[in-house]
Amino acid sequence: MVAYPLAGLLHGPPASKWLLPGVFPCPTTALALILMAFTAPIRLRGIHWMTFGLLLFWAIPFPLLIQIPKFGLFEDGIMVAAGAFAAVVRIADRRRSATPGREI
Repeated sequence: MVAYPLAGLLHGPPASKWLLPGVFPCPTTALALILMAFTAPIRLRGIHWMTFGLLLFWAIPFPLLIQIPKFGLFEDGIMVAAGAFAAVVRIADRRRSATPGREI
């Protein structure tokens, strides 16, 4: 929650240009990815994975291809890192839950 404003502060733009969680889509996407990475829904698994996939699509290629080079939003590197971390955690959790003898 604090990483985006801190990155904005360290990067140097005025406070009116900072990306704040809950206000702009990028910090909210990063937060949602981290929260979804550590939740394993029992019901509506398909909707969970569809939403997770759409958030990953927003988090990983968009900052690298659009936001960072075009607008200089280096804070969006946080969103890329959150997306990569969430993907690794979810894939590892899915593999671990697929092992025989372990209940979900």
